[in-house]
Amino acid sequence: MKKILTLLIVACISLSASAQKNFPDVILKLNHFLNDNAFSSSTAGTNNLGNQFNVKRLEYYISDIVLTHDGGVETKVENYYILVNANNLGDYNLGSFEIDKMEAITFSIGVPSNVNNADPTQWSAGHPLAPRSPSMHWGWASGYRFVALEGKSGASLGTTYEIHALGNKNYFTQKIPMSVEWTDNIVLEINADYSKALNGIPVANGIVTHGEEDEAATLLRNFQTTVFSNASGDGNVLSAQQIALNKALAVYPNPSNGRVNFSFDDKRFANSTLSITDLAGNEIASKQLINLNGSIQLDVKGIYFVNATTKDGFVARKKVIIQ
Repeated sequence: MKKILTLLIVACISLSASAQKNFPDVILKLNHFLNDNAFSSSTAGTNNLGNQFNVKRLEYYISDIVLTHDGGVETKVENYYILVNANNLGDYNLGSFEIDKMEAITFSIGVPSNVNNADPTQWSAGHPLAPRSPSMHWGWASGYRFVALEGKSGASLGTTYEIHALGNKNYFTQKIPMSVEWTDNIVLEINADYSKALNGIPVANGIVTHGEEDEAATLLRNFQTTVFSNASGDGNVLSAQQIALNKALAVYPNPSNGRVNFSFDDKRFANSTLSITDLAGNEIASKQLINLNGSIQLDVKGIYFVNATTKDGFVARKKVIIQ
């Protein structure tokens, strides 16, 4: 009996061992560049406006990482935050996952709203979200600096520029295609060209802005659309139309008897196109906006959608009921 029991135990251990599988570590590797040069605080870059600049400080958060693999399976990397410093090597072990072939990585720059507006002192020392110096936190109302970018600009690199970008409405998502099979570990290489972070931002004469509007918003938009690419040069595959800023638009009263007022709390919607569509998607009316508020008149009862689209693809959409 004792011999039989021993054999059963050995058999169970053997079965358990054979059932176990060592899954690969997934490593995110960020390669830092300024134009075609390896990033260095002593190297000058040029944006698409021909403005020359260097970067003395560049820190930013990455969060909400999702791994797409093995035929479209999506695996979220839970509670993982990265504080990137462009002056340091960018290798981050995301953990071990049951993955054979990677197809894409999705992530956002900054931190999600539920974390952004929470108490930063809840995090232990050394955690990316814990208080630090220089600070990456702007206060409870505004939350974290999503990106802190500082340096010198101008022909002789003698003018100061400083952009600290934040705001829940600027928390954008991007998806970078990947094609990496499991051999030892899975290394996801992403190239980050920080010269593109300043696309469309005139820094030649210096600029200092802290907040969530104007150049700060443009900076975060550039991080979402142009900064990152894979080893083949392929960048974000999420279209701008997939970025919904519905919180930027308010419609009232709702329900309404016909007259509907609208307003935006985001200056990017100035000069946007406003359209009204029915449930079938048919356009009822449209007009070019001049101001960030106004009104529309709908005389037929029903359910409609108020849509606003900016020239660079920001979209806000709200449902309105006409009684």
